[in-house]
Amino acid sequence: MTDKKNSTILIGLDGATFSILDPLMKAGKMPCLSEFASSGVRTELASTIPPITPPAWTSIMTGKGPGNHGIFDFFRPESPGSHFLRLVNSKQITCETIWSLLTRQGFQSTCLNFPVMSPPIPISGYSISGFVTWRHLRQACYPPDLMDTLKRIPGFDLKIIGHNFSLEEKVIVGCPPEEAEEWIRYHTLKDRQWFLVLQYLAKTDPCHLSAIVFDSPDRLQHVFWHLLDNSCYPGHPTEEEKKIREFLYDHYCQLDRMIAEIVSTAGPRTNIFIVSDHGFGPSYERLFLNSCLENLGYLTWSEKPVSVEEGTGDVSMDAIRRHGQLLDWSKTTAYVDTPSSNGVRINVIGRNCKYGINSSDYGSFLEKLRKDLEQIKHPQTGNPVITRTWTRNEAFSGSELAPDLTIQLWDHGLVSTLKSNSIIKSRSQCTGVHYPNGIFMAKGPGIRRGAKVDILNILDVAPLLLYSLGLPVPEDYEGNVPVDIFDPDVLKKKPVKRGESTLPVDNLSIPSFEMEKEERDEIIDRLKGLGYLD
Repeated sequence: MTDKKNSTILIGLDGATFSILDPLMKAGKMPCLSEFASSGVRTELASTIPPITPPAWTSIMTGKGPGNHGIFDFFRPESPGSHFLRLVNSKQITCETIWSLLTRQGFQSTCLNFPVMSPPIPISGYSISGFVTWRHLRQACYPPDLMDTLKRIPGFDLKIIGHNFSLEEKVIVGCPPEEAEEWIRYHTLKDRQWFLVLQYLAKTDPCHLSAIVFDSPDRLQHVFWHLLDNSCYPGHPTEEEKKIREFLYDHYCQLDRMIAEIVSTAGPRTNIFIVSDHGFGPSYERLFLNSCLENLGYLTWSEKPVSVEEGTGDVSMDAIRRHGQLLDWSKTTAYVDTPSSNGVRINVIGRNCKYGINSSDYGSFLEKLRKDLEQIKHPQTGNPVITRTWTRNEAFSGSELAPDLTIQLWDHGLVSTLKSNSIIKSRSQCTGVHYPNGIFMAKGPGIRRGAKVDILNILDVAPLLLYSLGLPVPEDYEGNVPVDIFDPDVLKKKPVKRGESTLPVDNLSIPSFEMEKEERDEIIDRLKGLGYLD
């Protein structure tokens, strides 16, 4: 990495939050991260709306928000107003990524484990998409023969670097205490596989920008938040709970060692940035939003809707496409199609809908829906359960594929789309859910030491990376270079410059792509296990 002029490293920690990292650093379990934070810059990083993985990491890769890059969720309608959903992939990204931009500028980049990067976009450098099963990982690599190269790495294991769904299934059915160590160790080994790939490429063919995502914090925090968060930790923990907590601590210790090796290999002349796509926090209850819409008169279930007690049974891609059979569309004007979107869609006649409201009534209907949702009260506390709402124009620059209304819950959790006899039900235990603010850390030549800066926006990451590499920031980027993190003398010598806009995505070459049914269904299983599907 240090062989390249203006080399820069981006380390992504999916779901990382200071509420977990700070106690670990204070306890001496993450000494590298602690030194990194104290000798550089640290602050929070505001995520996208909603704060979930696909739109957030895509914003980091493009410098644009979901309304302009086209990724709002794990799924998207086949067309505006359609009730049929498809898994998102790189062909749905509607603007240029930073990897393509760097290629045009004669720069090389390494992009490892970023979601929504399959099929791979041809770049100068190396790319392996995240969120791909190990059986299909070869097709998610660029250049096409990259996997053959990686097999020469000592200790490389294709099955671990992909996804082991028999282990991930524990998120669905629960992780028995006696299996917790194995499940946590699996994520440690998986992180290490990505680390080995990064270090190998850095040694054999260093790139100007090397970027990697470690996704274990997100996975472990979803399942074990009650053991990681001191405020949720049992007052009288069992011996098993104590052991599991130590397994978790060991994982974060090993993750810290990997970060330390990356920092050491990079050397003092490299700018290193550590970010997360969103934060995390506790949730004890779940809101059944479609049942709320039923109570408000916006939604009618079909004769035999799936109830939360029955479960969905079939969670294949075909079942996702058939989700519309749960509702009586002739009597439904507003509904939620996926929990992960926290988005309400409105049926508008003529917008691929036979039934719904007239387009001339859309504005008044939207405002009434918004007010009705904001008036929903928690049955026990009497407080509003929806603390904030955004219209499509407010959140997504008017994109026709985005939800008409996106909501934020009182506890930042995800809604359920299923029918329930109660609008709110308690979870079996405190679980981790996505919070809006993630982490940002920076260290390197010209970066201030120990400085406190205001919260940054996730849209600022791509401009920052380009500035670090000495390149102008495209004028159509939505974010800005966070100049407060740099020493004033550096900014005088190298002022921020704006450059030409990014290229239209139609000008970029992306291979044709159709995901195999087996791969689609495995991803659906994983999304259900992580709570992104009912």
